[in-house]
Amino acid sequence: MCICILCVVGCALAASGTAWTKSFSLQQGQAAIHQVQVDNFALFDLTSPRGAQFELYAMQVATAGVQSCPSEAAIRRQASYSTQNNFVLPKGQWCVAVYALQGSGTYHLEASSVSSPSPIPPTIKPVPIPTAPSPHPEIPYKVSIHKAVISPSHPNVHPYLVSGERTYLEWILEPSDCTTSIDIPVVMMSTEAVSEMQSAVCSLNLDVYVYKDCDPRSGQCTPIAFDDSPSPYAYVGISYPQNKSRYYVLVRSVEGSGSYTLTSRSYVQSDEQPVVMMATK
Repeated sequence: MCICILCVVGCALAASGTAWTKSFSLQQGQAAIHQVQVDNFALFDLTSPRGAQFELYAMQVATAGVQSCPSEAAIRRQASYSTQNNFVLPKGQWCVAVYALQGSGTYHLEASSVSSPSPIPPTIKPVPIPTAPSPHPEIPYKVSIHKAVISPSHPNVHPYLVSGERTYLEWILEPSDCTTSIDIPVVMMSTEAVSEMQSAVCSLNLDVYVYKDCDPRSGQCTPIAFDDSPSPYAYVGISYPQNKSRYYVLVRSVEGSGSYTLTSRSYVQSDEQPVVMMATK
């Protein structure tokens, strides 16, 4: 059971430099909810306790007030933004939740107004592999594979429709023409596996950007997550993707031309039977 703390933030984040910092102590499985008004753009930066893994979620609401934020579980399911470190929120009323995924301790959440929607690239990390005993704790429910060619002048966009309740959705980008070969596990990627993958060296340098319900080809979208590490491999993972939402994955070549494989893997509650479906384009 989650214990939620509602912390109503009275000040709006408007002028550049305006900031506040909040700290709360949470046990594993607990959450704190902060309600905040953003007048332009605001950067939210989460620092988890040492040795713990906390997550940050944001859901926009129509009205202000103590009762306008739903439960932590609803925010996690319907979040427009989620990360393990930082994101930038646009103008509006927001419910920002901090969830103690693994471990306990005091977190620090700092919010500051910024003039740009993407001042600091987030470091994308996967959610750790579940440790609770379950029949299928790590096996993907659905797998989709896309193959394509790319060059610096021709980025590619791959849309994904979420067609059911999912607990996690991950995208794994692998170059096809690279002397360094990395074995991608058939189960959910761990932090160690992502770090090993991103350390590979190749003539290609590929980035991945993920957008929610907004086609980046329109030129009006802000990514909700991305991996721009200097590597031919890339990884992005999202907890509780919204059902019936369409996620657009933009693959961009910073350096070099070649081909790649983009694998999407989604996960469900561990007591559901996995059904792995393969689709190659």
